[in-house]
Amino acid sequence: MAMWYTIIALVSVIPLSHGVPPCYDLGEHAMKQEVKDQIVQKVIFYSEQPITSVSSVYDCDLEKMAGEILEGPHKYLKFLEEIGIHALPFSISETPGATLYLMTHAALDTWKKHIPKVPFVTFGCNYKENHGAHHYLCLLRYKVDFSS
Repeated sequence: MAMWYTIIALVSVIPLSHGVPPCYDLGEHAMKQEVKDQIVQKVIFYSEQPITSVSSVYDCDLEKMAGEILEGPHKYLKFLEEIGIHALPFSISETPGATLYLMTHAALDTWKKHIPKVPFVTFGCNYKENHGAHHYLCLLRYKVDFSS
């Protein structure tokens, strides 16, 4: 039974990978598409939310913000909670023989227990390599509660 659930879940996520927005207008802040495809697909899968299209949840402005934060020397994240954004940072030193795919998988493996706990409306992520370290940042904008 669990195997069928996994197959159904993967089949439902595969078409979403084709709708990952390229965010062309971000210039130097645009994430490598191969990394973005891997991250976006898994964030949606781990979220356990009923998402019908990537374009409805992926936010290029959040990708840009994540890129700008990763470029800063201090990577200050505290202000994000104040504006309704949950940050998922991850850094890993370059390891001989490790591919970009494996390092991205390590980030996703760390995030997978946190993603379902944040009912986000939109999200955007970025990745930068700097001085032999790989830095990842996903920004999840909270679901807004208008009932109060």
